[in-house]
Amino acid sequence: MKKSTKALLHSFLVIPGGGYFLLGAKKRGVTFVAAAIILIAIISVDSSHKAQTIAQGIVEGKMSLGIMEIREQIATTPGLFTEGTIGAVAALLLALWVVGIVDTWRLGRRD
Repeated sequence: MKKSTKALLHSFLVIPGGGYFLLGAKKRGVTFVAAAIILIAIISVDSSHKAQTIAQGIVEGKMSLGIMEIREQIATTPGLFTEGTIGAVAALLLALWVVGIVDTWRLGRRD
């Protein structure tokens, strides 16, 4: 498999910017990977907070274990961030991923 193809697959399947390391663009790779990790961490912290809140409600007997009630709680339980903030973070992560894929492909074609 060509180096450029491996780099593209790393950026697509592993983490945004992961393919830059295979192409020798380490500074760009560190920037993309660090940004992706920060964005994923924000989403994970918010999701974890929601899950803990819901789990505590189940433990305290404030809600049942019914799937529909839990599903409703997931939609209505506030996280640490607003829905708009999490949506923006998710959109930014998606944009970062797409830019990383396209840019890795572009750099790989030059080699």
